[in-house]
Amino acid sequence: MLTPIKDPKPTLHEMIQPLNIIGLSCGAIRARFSDHSSDDAKYIVEKMARIEEQVIRATELIMESKHNNDDDRAASCD
Repeated sequence: MLTPIKDPKPTLHEMIQPLNIIGLSCGAIRARFSDHSSDDAKYIVEKMARIEEQVIRATELIMESKHNNDDDRAASCD
């Protein structure tokens, strides 16, 4: 059973921090393989770029969700 989240800020950080690490790691792997000319290297570079795009997308969705929650809280205080 899930317990209600009292303060979403630590949870927001806990969700974004792993995404940052994933994005940075993908960038490092992509940079390392970008100098190689093999088909495998090209494949890895393309997949790392795709993962980075999805990390950015997930981070934007999380931040948008936080923004919407902040707006809802402000509206409920009015």
